[in-house]
Amino acid sequence: MLQYININKKICLVVLDYAGLTTDPNDLKKFLETNKNIEKIIVDNLPQSNKVEIFERKEILNNPSRLEAFKCRSNTCRRSK
Repeated sequence: MLQYININKKICLVVLDYAGLTTDPNDLKKFLETNKNIEKIIVDNLPQSNKVEIFERKEILNNPSRLEAFKCRSNTCRRSK
């Protein structure tokens, strides 16, 4: 995946749940600083909360409070019953 991100321009990364990418906001910040091709991150929370959230790269890097959404949990989400 990292090779694909570095080869292509303007990547939109889609993850299932915030923890599908990371639960450490500092890791996300470093990841975006290193991988400059990532323009957007879309977090799909439809199964849990019926929401999809779109984050712009610049918004995350310039507004540290946006990183807090990724400091989300310590346990895994239950996906099915």
